[in-house]
Amino acid sequence: VGQIRQPAGYSESGSGGPRRAIEVAKPPSRAAQPVAASGPAVASEDLQRALFVSQGSWAREYRNARNNIDTPNWRRDAFELLCKTGIVTFQEIRSDSQVSTEHIEECAGIAREMLRQQDLDYWLTNVESANLSFQQRLEALFTNKGMPTEPPKEEET
Repeated sequence: VGQIRQPAGYSESGSGGPRRAIEVAKPPSRAAQPVAASGPAVASEDLQRALFVSQGSWAREYRNARNNIDTPNWRRDAFELLCKTGIVTFQEIRSDSQVSTEHIEECAGIAREMLRQQDLDYWLTNVESANLSFQQRLEALFTNKGMPTEPPKEEET
């Protein structure tokens, strides 16, 4: 799956450090696995632990969506979709990295659109389709904003 340059505000350290490209992940081997033939994808114990222990932006937003009784159902489902299909990688969840609110809201908005197309159970059992659909929508969003979807090529001197 290709790389997409993130527009602004992503910092590994939370101190305004260097930005890095966000990768729309392939389904992780342990983070989201279908449950036999009986149900949707479920998160591993490691993912559950990371979601509730990490101080990073993704884990914090997941907890806020899940624990706040005023959170709309679509937002809870959006963060389930993002975190349990590997769209937001296990490394991003378990790290204490800080991501801009703007980027998190863009991703939640894309997930909301996906949930309008198919329900959460569909995406959790079709992880590859979820990742592909998300990547296509993210690329379209960046293209509409006039932002590059790939890093600029170095000029030859």
